[in-house]
Amino acid sequence: SGIRRGPEFRVDDGALDARQANVAGLPGGGFLVAWYGCEVDGNGCAMWSRAYDSDALPMNRPVSFVFGAPSLPGMPMSSSAD
Repeated sequence: SGIRRGPEFRVDDGALDARQANVAGLPGGGFLVAWYGCEVDGNGCAMWSRAYDSDALPMNRPVSFVFGAPSLPGMPMSSSAD
């Protein structure tokens, strides 16, 4: 429903200059965060994602999935997500 349920938190491990984050709801109340991030040591940039359960607990480690992307496209939210 888009209502905040807790405090802000980091989705990356601090080693990235994360920006352009987008959030999409998942079935069961979880959510997926995707962002564009560049490693602070200058080793490159990538698209990243991480899934969370309905209690905002991580379901996986941050995963990179596209290198050299110039920007992060919008992610549509499922109409069935609460």
